[in-house]
Amino acid sequence: MNRSIFKDHLFSQNDFEIDYDLIRKLSGGFALTKFDLKSNRQERRKFCIRLEICRLEWFKPMPGHEQFEGCIDFRDIQEIRLFKDEQELLDKNIDLDDLNFTTMNRNSDGESSTSSNETILISENDLLTETINSGLPWSPKINLKIENNVFFDQQQKLFIILYGKKFRLHKLCCIVDDHLHADRLKKLFENIKRIAEWAPYRSQVDILLQREFEEYSNDCHQCRTINLKDLKHCIQRNHFKLSSDQLKRLFYLINDNYSGHLEYDGFVYAKDSKKITINELMKFFHFEQKLRLTYEQTSQIIFRNSLDSLRHYESDPFFQRAEFVDYLFSKENSIWDQRFSEVCQDMTKPLNEYWIASSHNTYLSGDQFKSESSVECYIRCLRSGCLDCWDGPDGKPLIYHGRTLTTRIHFVDVILAIKHHAFEVSPYPVILSIENHCSIKQQKFMAKFMIEIFGDLLLTKPVCPTETCLPSPEQLKFKIIIKHKKRRIEDSFKIFRENELNEYQNSIKYGHLLMFNPSEKVRFSLRLLVVD
Repeated sequence: MNRSIFKDHLFSQNDFEIDYDLIRKLSGGFALTKFDLKSNRQERRKFCIRLEICRLEWFKPMPGHEQFEGCIDFRDIQEIRLFKDEQELLDKNIDLDDLNFTTMNRNSDGESSTSSNETILISENDLLTETINSGLPWSPKINLKIENNVFFDQQQKLFIILYGKKFRLHKLCCIVDDHLHADRLKKLFENIKRIAEWAPYRSQVDILLQREFEEYSNDCHQCRTINLKDLKHCIQRNHFKLSSDQLKRLFYLINDNYSGHLEYDGFVYAKDSKKITINELMKFFHFEQKLRLTYEQTSQIIFRNSLDSLRHYESDPFFQRAEFVDYLFSKENSIWDQRFSEVCQDMTKPLNEYWIASSHNTYLSGDQFKSESSVECYIRCLRSGCLDCWDGPDGKPLIYHGRTLTTRIHFVDVILAIKHHAFEVSPYPVILSIENHCSIKQQKFMAKFMIEIFGDLLLTKPVCPTETCLPSPEQLKFKIIIKHKKRRIEDSFKIFRENELNEYQNSIKYGHLLMFNPSEKVRFSLRLLVVD
C-alpha cells in the first residue's frame, strides 16, 4: 500500500488548484494565536496540516516536547470566515460565545496603551450589529484588539473555522500573521475539504486505516509500528471475532522478518483469492447497471477503488471480492445523478407552483422550552439551503419562543444576519415568515429596520403591476419577501378606538361640527378636534 495515495494521486487528479508552495512552507508546522472560547485565553499553538490523514492538528508547547491538543477533519469544515479589520467583523455576523477582547492602541512612538474601557465583552448581539446611517439606538462601535500584546491590526487577520457534523458547530478562532497569507491559507483549506469529500473509496479507506494505525502506534510506543497486543486491541474494538491463535498465525504470516512489530504496509495487508476480473466487471456494468463502459474506463474504476495502488499497472486489473462490495456502496456508485445537484428545473413558473423549503423556529439551537436562541442558527439554515417577534425593552423587538425559558435575541441582529447570508448558496428569493406579537409602535420600528437594512433586496411593490399571477422565482432572484398575517377586523377596530381615545386626550377642544351640503340638501356631522 502506498502511503502517499491521498497526497500524490488524489491531488494530481482533481480540478482544484492546490497551493503547493504554501504546503511546502507549512510542512514543518506553523504558529498561530488560538482563542480558547471556554476560558477566553489567547495562546500560541503549533499547527500542522496532515494530508495523509486529512486533518488539521494543533499542539501545545511543553518543556522538551509538544503535547497534542486537538484536530479537525477537513471534511467536517462547514465554513471558514476571514476578517481583515474591526469594521468587517462588525459588518458581518459571527457568534463567538461571549469571547473576551481587549481594546489596545498604539501611540505615536509605537508603544501600546489601553483605554479606560479596556475590557469589552462581545456577545452575539454586539458582534452582529452594524452602524446604520439612520442611527440605530444600540449600535456599538467596538475598537477590537487582542490582549496579551497580540494586535489585530493591518498585519494580522482573524481566522475562524466552523466545523462539525451536527447543527451546532464547533469554532476554532485564530489570529493569522500576514506572512502566512491568510487568504491563501483559507483557499487551501477549502480546496482540501472539497478534494477529500470527493476522494475515491481507496483514498477514504487509506485515511481511515492510517488514523487507526497512528492511534495505536503513537499511544503505545511513540513509533510507527504496532505489535501483536496492539493489533488484538484494534480487532476487538472493531468487533471482529478472531481467536488468539488465528490472529497470531496471521500476524507472523505478514511479519516476514519476525521482528514482532508491523509497519503500516503490514497493517493494511489484505489478500483474497476470489476476484472479479475486468471482463466480468464490464459485463456487470453492461447487463446489470445498463452502462456501456470501455476497457480503459473500467480500469480507472478499479484503480480508484482498489486498496492496492499498483493494481492499475497490472495487465489484467481486477477487484477483490471485498473491494467490489465496497465499490457498490460507495459514493461513486450512487444512484443520484450529480447533474441534478444544480438547479435544472424551469424556474419561470408562478411561485405558488413550487415546493418551498421552510424552517420553523429557526432561531432555536435545541428544544422549544429552554434552549438557546442564536443568530447563528439563521446563518446555518440560509447556508444549508419563522421569526417569532415579541415586544422588547426600550422599543427594541426581540425574537424568542413565547412563554418559555428560551433565550432572547434582538430582531435587528437577525435581520443583519439574513442580509449578509441570504444569497450565499442560492440566488432565489428568501421568504421571512413573521409571527408578530409586537405592538403597533414596535411593528413600525421593525418595518423601518427592514427597509433600511435590506434596502433594494426587500420586495416592497409588485414586480409587474399588470400581472394576473404570482411572479416566478426567476423574477424574484435576490429578493427578500415578508410574509405577515394581517390583523383581524376586531383587532383593527380595537386599535382604532385606542388611537381615537389618545387623540381626544391630547386635544385642546373636541366635539361635532354640523355641516349642510347644498347640492344634495342634506346635513351631516363631522368629528372636530382642535390640537396644539
